[in-house]
Amino acid sequence: MDSLPKEKKRIKLVLCDANIGDATKRKLNNFLQGEDIRLIKCKSGYIAGAVHREKVKLIAITNESLASAILQSDELGIITEV
Repeated sequence: MDSLPKEKKRIKLVLCDANIGDATKRKLNNFLQGEDIRLIKCKSGYIAGAVHREKVKLIAITNESLASAILQSDELGIITEV
């Protein structure tokens, strides 16, 4: 979460784990406020499994094409928390 502000202008999409902590939720909400950045709340453990790193709970996507592809997948309910 701490490195997100450095890339704020480039970020197109943020993926966060369903089990992020309260402090991280507050920081993320403050970060996204007033910005044109989409947020997807993923199923618990989805992000860590996708990147093969156990403690990863948040990912920022800066590539427009990748963000669009993820958003299309999300419409199918593949990654969104149920």
